[in-house]
Amino acid sequence: MGRVLLHVLACLGVIAIMLGIDPIILVIAAVSMVLKFLFRMLKTRIAFFREQRLMPLVKKYEYISRVFYMPDFAKELRMSRIDRLFIEEFDDCVPDFCSGV
Repeated sequence: MGRVLLHVLACLGVIAIMLGIDPIILVIAAVSMVLKFLFRMLKTRIAFFREQRLMPLVKKYEYISRVFYMPDFAKELRMSRIDRLFIEEFDDCVPDFCSGV
């Protein structure tokens, strides 16, 4: 509780000094903080929607990569020769994933 009070008093002191020097500085600082907050929200929202769009490609990419390295699937891949299909799917998936869709 004491730390919070100390921080509040420090902020009030800085605001009082800024008001004493030039009130426009306080307005500029407040506008800057609001704009930074809004742009951060926008950036987060864009990153979230990008992540949502890429999720199916990431799952496909990870599944195909995992199939090639798991011992359970290695025997089936050698016997059925389905590895060509997986490599084709992987090659189709990588450019879409790298371009960010």
